[in-house]
Amino acid sequence: MSRDACVDLARQTNRDPAEIIDWWLERASIREFEGGQSRDAAEHDAFEEVRSALEALPLIDGERLGAQRAKPVRTSRSRRSTEG
Repeated sequence: MSRDACVDLARQTNRDPAEIIDWWLERASIREFEGGQSRDAAEHDAFEEVRSALEALPLIDGERLGAQRAKPVRTSRSRRSTEG
């Protein structure tokens, strides 16, 4: 895989190419150093991971949404600890 493939993927999914390249490089590095994969295999698998994740994102008004952060859930236990 290459940066060019990431740029093509960014165009196809209406995303910033730099964001896709950063995501791909991060995933490839994790696969290489923590997973023990060769760099070529890590880059290939990371690209497939990024591509799959982008395809799974929902479409709203024809545009894909990025990952959304979860909002913290306040439980009765957390309320008690902050009220004391």
